[in-house]
Amino acid sequence: MKGSNDMNNRIRNNQLKIYLSNEEKELFEKKRQLAKCKNMILFIRKCILEKEIYIVDLEPFRDIQGLLFIFSCQVQKCYSFYSFFTLTFSLQLNFHLNHKSASIFDHY
Repeated sequence: MKGSNDMNNRIRNNQLKIYLSNEEKELFEKKRQLAKCKNMILFIRKCILEKEIYIVDLEPFRDIQGLLFIFSCQVQKCYSFYSFFTLTFSLQLNFHLNHKSASIFDHY
């Protein structure tokens, strides 16, 4: 009878049960040790009772990221066009200078 009476007088009488993968369990243990909690129960209570939950709206950053992506694509297109134009002009100029070493005005 003593055991059942103790359960009725407990402050914390709700039990939670969770399943973790091996990786989650390792991460849990690392964080528990960093928090300097001696056991899992203390760590979980510390997380629940002392940690605040922040809701952050990241939508403006997603919009900026989209605009930056579009801008960088446009810059890349301009650079590609500029590089192609510069290379083409350079090749034409070199061809003209190397193969037509005679004066341009020779046939006038």
